Amino acid sequence: MESLLLYSIYIFLPFAMFAQNSLIVSVDSQNGSKIFSGTFTFDSLIKEPTFNWFKEGVSEYIPSKTIIQTLTPILNDCKLVVVMGTWCDDSHYLIPKLYKTLLSCHFPLKELELIGVDREKQSLGKERQKFGIQLVPTVIVFKEGKELGRIVETVKTSIESDLLQLVNRH
Repeated sequence: MESLLLYSIYIFLPFAMFAQNSLIVSVDSQNGSKIFSGTFTFDSLIKEPTFNWFKEGVSEYIPSKTIIQTLTPILNDCKLVVVMGTWCDDSHYLIPKLYKTLLSCHFPLKELELIGVDREKQSLGKERQKFGIQLVPTVIVFKEGKELGRIVETVKTSIESDLLQLVNRH
């Protein structure tokens, strides 16, 4: 029985170690804020006590109900990749609004990959190269494995309106 337990530990330990290494938290040399590099969830942003910008941005933002009603059935058939910098003012502005919009649409958050990058737009993986990231935040919308489009750094009208325009083009 003891050998079975040891065998199980040796088998599963590498997987547990890999899962723990999907996010590195460092301190920004420019302003002392925390930098998330790697994949994480919105819960990670909510639980980080120094990220008041996220909690305040979510509570203050009110998406358009009319746009949300139209957007919900279309967006919920999509997958999203969001590349952001926890150090970045544009991410501080846009990502809480995106989260509130996704909640309003009842978007299945398991269909979203949230990736943090450092100031050089590097992460633990090759996301910068894979997705051609030059500016953050970048919100990439996919449907059936095909990229429908992106919102890069800022929106034209609002996050929900820009998402609707993007998914309606296809």
